[in-house]
Amino acid sequence: DAAGNVWTAWHAGPVGARDIYVARQSAGTDSFETPIQITTSSLDQCYPDLALAADGALYVVWQDNRRGNWDICAAVGSLDSRTFSKETTVVNADNNQTAPAVVVDAASPGRVYVAWQDDRNGNQDIYVAHSTNAFAGSTVSRVTTNTADQTDPDMAVGAGNTVYLVW
Repeated sequence: DAAGNVWTAWHAGPVGARDIYVARQSAGTDSFETPIQITTSSLDQCYPDLALAADGALYVVWQDNRRGNWDICAAVGSLDSRTFSKETTVVNADNNQTAPAVVVDAASPGRVYVAWQDDRNGNQDIYVAHSTNAFAGSTVSRVTTNTADQTDPDMAVGAGNTVYLVW
């Protein structure tokens, strides 16, 4: 982040009951602070990704299986208070959405992009959602339509707030 801190996110716990955690290593220190537990459901949440917005908001996304299929969820954190918002579902189609990736552009307000692989069409396609209001509302777009699987999306933001998506 702008203060030189390092942030990390991970899942921990037995398969079927994993939770998402975030921790900060303050600039100039050698160890991470006490982790912040983001999820507390007894069901499975895993494979988090995180991105930092220009305004200091920390976005964490993950795949969540508490409805019996994988959905993409998000929470927004404050770097100063180390607190996170209530979880928000980014997408909850009745099939499986997995392997989320998140980036935030530098516009004001920052636009958050989440990409994932999605099996709602009988194979794995790549989808992207973007939002300027912490996913209280978002626009979802299907990116790929090939009948072969497209998997493991990742993104980066370049000059002019151009978002690059690979899979």
